[in-house]
Amino acid sequence: LRNFWSGSWISSWTVKVGAASMDIEGEIKVRAHYFEDGNVQLQTKKACANTSIPKGSAGDVASAVQSHIATEEKVVQEGLEEMYTGMTEETFKAMRRVMPVHRNKVSWNINEARLNANLTSAGK
Repeated sequence: LRNFWSGSWISSWTVKVGAASMDIEGEIKVRAHYFEDGNVQLQTKKACANTSIPKGSAGDVASAVQSHIATEEKVVQEGLEEMYTGMTEETFKAMRRVMPVHRNKVSWNINEARLNANLTSAGK
């Protein structure tokens, strides 16, 4: 992939035909993956509650079903956009380093670390 991102939007819906109305319910699943400077993934899903649509002509019912699905998908899309807009102000500030970056090499020698710990505790 040239753009370093991929994703999917899966929207599944069920329409149950009743005597006087039709019930529609569904689920929307979104997956996004960005991997240029790291590996960031988003997975979310939203269950859409059962909604009744009155019976009518085939064209009216099809239009009502399409309108309901479009409205539910728009709510999910707007929620994701709001989340991404707020990430800079909220999420990334929460993820900031607590300790400053000092650019010194870290020695991973366990004996040296124990010696430093012993010297530090002996000095107290």
